[in-house]
Amino acid sequence: MRRYLAASIVVVLAASSAFAGDYFVSAARGKGKKGSKEEPVRDLGILVPVLAAGDTVHIAEGVYLGRSENGSDVIEFPVKIIGGYSDDFSKRDPWGAHRTVFAGNNTGDNFDRGSRLSVGSRKYKSDGTEILIDGIIVDNGVRNGYTREDNLEIRRMFAPKSKSNAAPDSPGITVEASTNGTALVQNCVVMNCAPTHKIGALRLTGGKNSKVAARNNLVINNTGSGICCTTWHQGSKEEATEHTLENNTILFSWKFDALSTEGGMAVQIESGVKVIAIGNVFGFSDTHAVANPGKCPVALTGNLFCAYLTAPYLEFSTKHKFALMEEEAQCLTDCTGNVKEEISLSLPEAWTKAYASRVLVDRAAAEASVEPLDNYANSLRKMLGLPLDGGKIEVGGNVWLPKLDIDGGLKAGAAKHKEKYGCSTPKPE
Repeated sequence: MRRYLAASIVVVLAASSAFAGDYFVSAARGKGKKGSKEEPVRDLGILVPVLAAGDTVHIAEGVYLGRSENGSDVIEFPVKIIGGYSDDFSKRDPWGAHRTVFAGNNTGDNFDRGSRLSVGSRKYKSDGTEILIDGIIVDNGVRNGYTREDNLEIRRMFAPKSKSNAAPDSPGITVEASTNGTALVQNCVVMNCAPTHKIGALRLTGGKNSKVAARNNLVINNTGSGICCTTWHQGSKEEATEHTLENNTILFSWKFDALSTEGGMAVQIESGVKVIAIGNVFGFSDTHAVANPGKCPVALTGNLFCAYLTAPYLEFSTKHKFALMEEEAQCLTDCTGNVKEEISLSLPEAWTKAYASRVLVDRAAAEASVEPLDNYANSLRKMLGLPLDGGKIEVGGNVWLPKLDIDGGLKAGAAKHKEKYGCSTPKPE
């Protein structure tokens, strides 16, 4: 009887894999609900009701606003989402000629504040099917509400007169691996998102014995945290969700707002996980580069740290200095090959000036009159190619998470820094 049951399980899993389907989406040619290469649908949201675990969705170049312009796609089981195709699906160049952009409509009647793209759920019983998101650009700039037409300050509350919704405090991309499940996000861009630090612009979560990875992604110009590593399962260290962050570039992680004491880290590590970070760039963080308040086991190997205001690494409440974190931090299972260096970035002039002139208040430092923020500001100006004498910045300024366009974001972050750290433009196929 046991042999029969085991054989039945194998047959079911094999059948599930064998019947996995391929679907196609094209903003330019999409029509109807068939979803074939010859007759693609217009938006991923149209396919969600017919998808099943193990399916693969191929998405052509174009801007996608969601089904009925709701700006949010949620798939509660493991599938593969692959973007960056030419319109006939014969070529791929996700950061170049054939960008697949997930956006939305902030003032639309069906506006959804949820994650722009969410795949997986703890409810799914894992059968070994992998979650994959590859080659998607999430630009929340058009999903955000802004206080003015110059798009220099996000709106955190609904504006009745203009019917402008608040900037969504949700991730750009979410993956949630089930027990024993795997998830991979690679070759993606996540930008202009406005979540809290415990949510993250790129949210990676899993359960018991899950393995979740982010490789070769650009996460740029977001509030809260760039990447949040978390879990829905609290158990032994041996069965904790394992997160691998490899060759990602995380730049311009803002606090939730100017006076907030929360957010502003490149990576937020929540309790109950273990993290391996290799070859990443953690740059321009309003507070910490890597925050580990839950004292999880973390390996930091060969990463580049730059332009963090508070500390490169936070462990519980201890702010570790870069030169001493290898010997003093208690939860770093490895801390070798990391460097602290300035980097030079090329960004749109208007955005750069807005970023450098914003109000950034360290409330404790301001009240105690400790080391002035001018030193930090001048370091930023140098790396951004601006004059060092930027003048005083008055409290009450009106710049917060100004919209950064995709070309500007890719120009700043789509190449490795120092030829070895961070992401690089995926090779065309």
